[in-house]
Amino acid sequence: MKKIYTIGIGALVIVLIAVMFLCPCESKIAVVNVNQVVRAYPKLSLVQRENSLKIGELSQWIDAAQKQIDAEKDNTKKAALIKQTQTVAQQKKAAIQQEYAQKTVELDKEITEIITQVAKKNGYKVVFSKTSVISGGIDITDKVLEKFKEEKK
Repeated sequence: MKKIYTIGIGALVIVLIAVMFLCPCESKIAVVNVNQVVRAYPKLSLVQRENSLKIGELSQWIDAAQKQIDAEKDNTKKAALIKQTQTVAQQKKAAIQQEYAQKTVELDKEITEIITQVAKKNGYKVVFSKTSVISGGIDITDKVLEKFKEEKK
């Protein structure tokens, strides 16, 4: 595993050197702290809040179904209720997870677009995640965060 990681880093360094020396124009390379940008993206907290509410609603639904199961005296009917409840709960949970995944993909595209806009506006040809770069590059994280504030207004 360590060998693969070392080879990957070596390949990245070679690519960076090639980009810097083989490009006929001046290459401006930027880095961005993707984790910080994602955490600060305002729409992410809204999507997370929505997801939490839906999970809470599912939990309440399960509690209500459990009360109905507990109230059932006939063991055959009770077993059928349990099976039905489990099936419906799994379907609802899967739907919530799928919707959340779809929304996070959309947010990822939006964040990538904003980073791209900031990079182009400031003349950067290449942007790397800060965690992928050992040294070098101009950090544009603060500029991306400012763009979030501008869009909020």
